[in-house]
Amino acid sequence: MKYKVFAQQSILVFLANIIIGFSGIILLPILTRNLPLADYGLWVQMNVTIGLIPIFIVMGLPSYSMVRFLSGEHDKKRMQEGFYSIAFFIFLNSLLVSLILFIFSKQISQIIFANNTLIVKILALILIFSSLNILFQYFFITSQQIKRYSFLLCFKTFTQILLISGFIFFGKGVIGAAIGFLCNEILFFFTCFSIIYIELGFICPHFQELKKYLHLSIPTIPGSLSYWVVDSSDRYLIGILLGVAFVGYYSPGYTLGAIIAMFASPITSILTASLSKSYNEKKENEVKDLLQYSIKYYLVVAIPATIGLAVLSKPLLTILSTTEIAMNSYMITPIVATGFLLLGLTNIIVNIIILKTETKIIGITWVVASSLNIILNLVLIPIYGVVGAALATLIAYTIPLIVITHFSFKYIKLDLNYYNFIKVFLASIPMIIIYQIWKPINIIDLLIFILINSIFYLILVIAFKVFTTDELSLIWGILNLNSK
Repeated sequence: MKYKVFAQQSILVFLANIIIGFSGIILLPILTRNLPLADYGLWVQMNVTIGLIPIFIVMGLPSYSMVRFLSGEHDKKRMQEGFYSIAFFIFLNSLLVSLILFIFSKQISQIIFANNTLIVKILALILIFSSLNILFQYFFITSQQIKRYSFLLCFKTFTQILLISGFIFFGKGVIGAAIGFLCNEILFFFTCFSIIYIELGFICPHFQELKKYLHLSIPTIPGSLSYWVVDSSDRYLIGILLGVAFVGYYSPGYTLGAIIAMFASPITSILTASLSKSYNEKKENEVKDLLQYSIKYYLVVAIPATIGLAVLSKPLLTILSTTEIAMNSYMITPIVATGFLLLGLTNIIVNIIILKTETKIIGITWVVASSLNIILNLVLIPIYGVVGAALATLIAYTIPLIVITHFSFKYIKLDLNYYNFIKVFLASIPMIIIYQIWKPINIIDLLIFILINSIFYLILVIAFKVFTTDELSLIWGILNLNSK
């Protein structure tokens, strides 16, 4: 069954994403306890900007056009032409954008980076390599090299932790952390390109298909930009309205809540390629099965994880950062975690629209959501502080789920058993009761708490018959990664 192969690939990516997700948790105490709060705020602003500018550089070409049109492609020449057309386009764009950042580094630093011109110049160099690295990652997804993709993600994460923490421990501060980030992007670039060069060779492309690729991907730019506005612009607005120090309060709680994204990422990162292959082969029932199983298994994991993060936010933040940050940040986590739960669901369902190449719907939806997000941030942050920013994010994530689900189900109607999701929610409730009785505060107690509640949840899910006998057999087969 195709879903078995897809799910096994998802597990590999999930394991890689666990490492990636926890890398942020590992770096959090290193950064917050070794940098002044204002410098940590600068670090957050730099990372937020790295999430923004590549939207204009890559223009959705790797994640939409390459995955949509080159998935399952066996013609090496066509793959070469498509890949290098996109690569040259992204490289030239990144050079132009980086040059602009260098020229206006002083002005940009005055607005966003507290007059730190050097960090803007380092950022300009980072963008060249990080933009191409986005393309390289999607090449491995497009060509279904999931094991290699997962290994490379783990490799990048380990080296990133080593380089950033190394520069910080040697007393180089936030500039050292930024240099460590740059060195890691360069290392990842040469590692990936060496592998791709061995596999594809090198050609100077004729850009024959670039117009078609841009026709699909350009309408997604407003959506990607608007998604960034919802996901990250709150850090900019908090910095402007409350000061950089409050970005330092807000970000740890946000980082913890964003862990929920790692449960959707393994599915969404390879789902488009798998769906496109099935759709191109006219296997519509296979497309429906992939989507339905993806939604079900995602929610079975993401719902209890969201409730667990909400319950444990204060003790976790106290352990991972400082008491001061924890007291100002713990209310952020449950709100943000709920938002990312909805976002993960949206990112699964949106594949229906991508298959139908109606990407304008995605762009318009996210433009509306981002506009509302900015308005809500401007209204709520002065009144409720950083909690207001989290509430604005949650509301803004709810809109795309409603709109995209509405339009997607017009094209492909999924048969979802909503009663099962209620059972999953009910099976997650006991952890709230256990926490109120136990109140774990140290790391050992928290680990035991998580283990006990995971076992209890699993027992309840089976008792509530969330999965059929056939689905349980499928899960067992999926977990046997060596099975054929």
